This record gives sequence, C-alpha cells and structure tokens, in this order.
Amino acid sequence: EVKSANSKLSAQLGLASVANRGLSSDNSILKAMISDNYRTEALKGKRDKLTVVAKKTSKLMMSFDMPEIYSEKIYFKVVTPDGKEYSLDGDMIANVKTVSNGDGLMASIIPNAAGPVGTQRVEMTYQPLKKLSEGVYLFSIYNEDRLLGSTQLRLK
Repeated sequence: EVKSANSKLSAQLGLASVANRGLSSDNSILKAMISDNYRTEALKGKRDKLTVVAKKTSKLMMSFDMPEIYSEKIYFKVVTPDGKEYSLDGDMIANVKTVSNGDGLMASIIPNAAGPVGTQRVEMTYQPLKKLSEGVYLFSIYNEDRLLGSTQLRLK
C-alpha cells in the first residue's frame, strides 16, 4: 500500500515537474515578448495613400515594436468581416519585414537588467486578391504558436 501511494505521488510529481517547466518557459517568453506602439492602416494606390473605404483598399498594413531577439518567428492571421481566416502560410499575398529602430546603439553606464535595449519595428502587409468588404478586420500576431496580441481595423 505504501509502495502504491509512493508510485502515485512520484507520477504526480513528474507531471507537475513537466507542467512547471512548460509554464516557466511560457512565462520567460511572454515577459520578453512585450510589443507595443501598434499601428494599423488601410492603403490605396501606388503611393500608399491612407483610406477607410473597403473597395478602394489595395493593402492593409500593421506594424509594432518588439525586442530584436524575439522578432524572428513572427507571423499573423487576418480574420475578415465574413469570418474567413487567412494566415501567412500561403493563404494570401503577405509580407513580414523587420527594421531596427537603432535604439540598441545607445551606450549607457547603467546596465539594463531587463535585457537588451534594441527593438525592431515589425511591419506586416496584407494584399487581398479581391476587393475587400465593409466591416472589421482582425489581425492576430503570433510568435511560433503563442498569441502575442491582436488589433482591429474597420473599413466602411
């Protein structure tokens, strides 16, 4: 009876240990994955003029800042007003581009305890293959399989 209880406790301890490692990994990634300064735009024409009219929109663009070391495996999904979901994995004409903000070049005599200072501007563009419809478009941002956040854009 004691051996049975001991084996049950050992199994529970093993499961708790695996769960703890997963949660610890998620926590460290999420703490470092701070993204901010979101901008979402609807653009038209060759010169990328701003628009809010769905039928005139030729490109949707979303951009945000995040630490440089975590911007490698970023992708996004777009949910249209009629509920169709498009991902970067080949469902749409899309592009993800990162540009350094240059803030990692500054020197300081006080070390930053939170990690590297440098951030990158991540720009994601979506070019629809057909005319867009009126309504709210939802952009969801992912790093690997983790949801970082989302933003919306309403077109009339």
